[in-house]
Amino acid sequence: MDSLTDFAKNFKERSLYKSFKKVQKKYKLRFLGKMASNRKINQKVDAFDNNITHRGNVPPSLVKKGKKHPVGPILLVIFIFVVIGSVIIQMLSMIHKSKVFE
Repeated sequence: MDSLTDFAKNFKERSLYKSFKKVQKKYKLRFLGKMASNRKINQKVDAFDNNITHRGNVPPSLVKKGKKHPVGPILLVIFIFVVIGSVIIQMLSMIHKSKVFE
């Protein structure tokens, strides 16, 4: 009885081991066949490094240069109107107060 169970146990272990080895070979060949060569890897690394060193260097023809005002023209007109108007009103009120006390 012992020899029969030992035989069955060994048979299962061996067959499992063999099937595992077959699967390992199959996948190993599949992945090794698709690996990139060192030349391709070096080309991709160089392209990435060049991209990093050129980042932010845009040719002048691609950059749109226009007159940029920090404040819009309508807002500037309103601001000048308010400031000049308040100065005129202040001067008129000072003139009016000075005539009252004379």
